Amino acid sequence: MYVSKPHIKHTEETKAKLSRKCKASWKRGCYKGSHSTPAFRALRSDIVTQEWREGKRKSLPPPHISGIENTFALALDALQVEYQRQYKVPGKRWTYDFYLPDYNALVEVDGVYWHSLPKMKDRDRQKDAFGAQANYIVLHVSENLIKNDVLHCAKEAIAKLKTFSQGHVEYFA
Repeated sequence: MYVSKPHIKHTEETKAKLSRKCKASWKRGCYKGSHSTPAFRALRSDIVTQEWREGKRKSLPPPHISGIENTFALALDALQVEYQRQYKVPGKRWTYDFYLPDYNALVEVDGVYWHSLPKMKDRDRQKDAFGAQANYIVLHVSENLIKNDVLHCAKEAIAKLKTFSQGHVEYFA
């Protein structure tokens, strides 16, 4: 029979002392290896992206790209639509799944579960408002459409983009 050890209870003074020690070690760089340098992260990102392009990986590590984003990207490739993935609007905090420069459009691929959560709905509204205010067309594409027929879905999305003016937000479900 397993008997767990009693939990050690530290005094507030001991907790503060341990906290100061850990913070000092962190500032000295004790917990930072070569893997945390910007150069290493950029190199790893390039390698992983290349492996994904060669089909050696199904998707990029989170939070970068989801499976439905990969599927939608393949459809855009088939239609020869120019795009940028994980587009961060210059100088702003929001990152969008796709940017289509020919249409000045930001495309969000919405998973059914995650984008039905109240917190995500609020976040989507904020991103939509920002995109519209910044004079982009913002288009949300539903996971269900992508899973049913991604090529048809992408064709329809592109056709819709041609009819919208800048600052328009549309949910394509």
